[in-house]
Amino acid sequence: MGELRRTAASLAVAAWAWSAPALAKDKTCVVEGRAVEPFTVEVAARRGPVLKLRVEKVAAVAHPPEEPGPARVEIHGALDFEASAPWDQVPYTPSRFVDATNGMVRLAPGVEGLAVRARGKWAEADVTLGGVRLRGVILPCDALTLDAVARPELESAPRDENAWNPSGKLLRFRSGPGSGATLDVEVAAPADLELRRTEKSGAWARVSSHWLDGTTLTGWVKQSDLTRASPRANELGDLPPAPQPCKREPELGPGMKLAQAIVAAGTLVKADRLFEWATVRAGDKLTVRYRPQDSWVEIVGVAGITTLGECPEHSTVLDEAWVPRGAVQLPSEAPPANPPPANPAPANPK
Repeated sequence: MGELRRTAASLAVAAWAWSAPALAKDKTCVVEGRAVEPFTVEVAARRGPVLKLRVEKVAAVAHPPEEPGPARVEIHGALDFEASAPWDQVPYTPSRFVDATNGMVRLAPGVEGLAVRARGKWAEADVTLGGVRLRGVILPCDALTLDAVARPELESAPRDENAWNPSGKLLRFRSGPGSGATLDVEVAAPADLELRRTEKSGAWARVSSHWLDGTTLTGWVKQSDLTRASPRANELGDLPPAPQPCKREPELGPGMKLAQAIVAAGTLVKADRLFEWATVRAGDKLTVRYRPQDSWVEIVGVAGITTLGECPEHSTVLDEAWVPRGAVQLPSEAPPANPPPANPAPANPK
C-alpha cells in the first residue's frame, strides 16, 4: 500500500510539472516595447469620450488578458496614458527563436500574427501563419516584444516528393503517437499546410512543416487525416492596388498659430478642455495650436501618437488634447513663474 501511495504521489507531481506553465500564477505576463510597431488603441477620457489613437515607435507595456477581450496597454511617450486594444490586435512578436512547451512548435524571431492571453507568467498564443492557425501555443512571456525584430534570412524550400496536406480544415497534432500533449491546427484551405511525413507508428504518422524563416511545426497526426499534397500552383495572384496619396497635417483657422512648445511636466491633457486622458512628460517639444488671447492651447502634434482617422499612416495630427495656456512655454517665452491653475474656466475659441 505504501508503495502504491508513493507511486501515486510521483504521478501527481509529474502531472503538475507538465501543466505548470499554464497554471503558474506567481507572476503576471506583461510584454514591453521601447519603440513599438504601429497599432490602434482606445483611451477612455475620465467621465468623457473614448478616443481612438494610433501609436508607433513609442514605449509601451501590454498586459494580455486571461480570456479573449481587451488588453490593457500603458503608453509612455511624450504623453503618458492608459489605453486598451483588442487582445488579437496588439503587435506581439518573438524577440528570438522560441520553442513552445509542447515541443511541437518553434517560432522564428519577428513572426507576426500572435493573439496572446496570459497564463500566469506564460503566454498562450494563437499564431496565424498565412492560411494556417496554431491554437493555444504556450510560450515564455519574456520571449515576446512589441518592437520590430530583425527577421532571419529566408531559406529555400524545394518541393518534397513525400508531401501531404490535411484532408480537412482542422488537424490535431500530438507529441506522441496517440498520446501526450495536443495542438489543434486550423487551415483556411488544406493546401495551405504542406507536411512531410518522417515516421509511421500504426495508425499514426509523424509529420513536420517548415516555413522559410525557420518556424517549424512537428508532431504526430492520424494518417487517415492526411491526403497526398496537390501540385503547387505557379500562377501569380492579383497585384495589390497602388497606394493612394494621403497626408494629414495640423491646419490653421483664422487668428490661429502653430508653434513648437514645451508643456510643463505633469500637466493633465483633456478632451474638449474638460475630460482628463493623459499626462505630459518632461522635456519633449510638442506642436501646439493656439490663439494668443485664449486661455487654452491645443496639442496637435506628438511624436508617435496620432488620432485614428483619415490616412492614419501618414498623419501627424492629434485631436482633443487641450492644456491650460499657463502650462505652455511658447518660443521666446520664459517658463511660467507659477504653476497653472488646476482647472481654469473653459474657453470657447471660435
